[in-house]
Amino acid sequence: MTIEVTVPELPTPETLERTFQCLAMLDALLSPEWQYRYHSFNTHCSNQERMGTIRDGSGDELFFLFLENGCAFKGYMQEFGNYALPDE
Repeated sequence: MTIEVTVPELPTPETLERTFQCLAMLDALLSPEWQYRYHSFNTHCSNQERMGTIRDGSGDELFFLFLENGCAFKGYMQEFGNYALPDE
C-alpha cells in the first residue's frame, strides 16, 4: 500500500511549508525561549533544504524536510503504539 492511499488529505508541499513557517513564527512570538516552543522551522539546513518540526515536550516529534522537488516526513508518537499499514 502506498502512502498516497493512506494519507490522501495531505496538502501540497508548498502549502505545508508555508503552514510550518507561519506556525513557527507565531510560536516564536508567543514563546521567545526555543526550548518551550512546539513548532520550529529551519531555512538554513542547506541551500536547497528546509526543515519544519513539531515537538510536544513529551517525546513525540514530527519532522518535515522540504526539498526543491517535494518533501519527506518522519514522526514518532509514543502513545500511538505499533501501527502497521493495512493489507491491500
